[in-house]
Amino acid sequence: MATCKGLEQPLRLHGRALHSYSSSPQLAHKLSSRTPGLVPDFRSQKNLVSAASSSGQAEEQTLNQSEPEAGPEDEPSVSGQEAEIPLYSLEDTRRLVETAMMAAVGGLAYVLATTLKLEGYMGYFLPLPVVLSGMRAGPTGARKTFTATIFLLLVLLGPLQAASYIFQHGILAVVLGALWAWRAAWAVSIPLAALAKVGGTLGGIALACLTLHENLFAVLLNNVYSLVDQLAAFVGASGAPSPAVIVCVVGSMLVVNALIYAVLMHILYAILLSNLGHPIPVPSFVTNFLRKRQLGGNS
Repeated sequence: MATCKGLEQPLRLHGRALHSYSSSPQLAHKLSSRTPGLVPDFRSQKNLVSAASSSGQAEEQTLNQSEPEAGPEDEPSVSGQEAEIPLYSLEDTRRLVETAMMAAVGGLAYVLATTLKLEGYMGYFLPLPVVLSGMRAGPTGARKTFTATIFLLLVLLGPLQAASYIFQHGILAVVLGALWAWRAAWAVSIPLAALAKVGGTLGGIALACLTLHENLFAVLLNNVYSLVDQLAAFVGASGAPSPAVIVCVVGSMLVVNALIYAVLMHILYAILLSNLGHPIPVPSFVTNFLRKRQLGGNS
């Protein structure tokens, strides 16, 4: 017990020194001189801590100096990326949507016409989507609508029906859409439309020859030869018609048929497109005829 009481006083002094060192360094020096084994050298510990902190700051500065600063060239060029993204105007988007809609309408109309056997009645209206697209977006729009319609029919009906649409309606529709978009006169558009109709008719006959495995051109020439021979016998002419005459008669029949079809298409589409807000250039006599018709209807 006496020994414990003897150690109690130095321990109390040691605790007081630890508590009051921050406020009174002189007291800590006195205690360290009186009890050298119990009181640590707080000054040396403080010096070690300050040295360690200063060395850490020096290392951090060295690392900061060794790391290269990120320049403007290292940063991702957002403006360049945005410039690479293609931007479409509202007009281009509208034309794309109209092309898709017109192609869908034209393909659906042809599918219904061929399925329900109404192509003979709807033949004049089947080129309307392509022509209307050409009037709204120019010849490029007509060509795009025509191409999209072909691919749609290729998926729905197969290659034969798609080729049949090209020869019977597609070529004429593209030609009329381009000519009317260029505001061509009837004296130019009617012969070119008739030429396109003749080419489409010959292409349709060639496609039929390919699918039926029969020479329909020979059948056509034989029928025309019989017709011309009967006419010659009726008139009283002697001799048989030559092949050149037969070919000229066949070509004349195709051209006359195509011209009549082109004139009827011009008259019909002059009325339709004027009501749709896209009038085509018409001759003066057609304008007078339509005006008289409107006046007669109003009266």
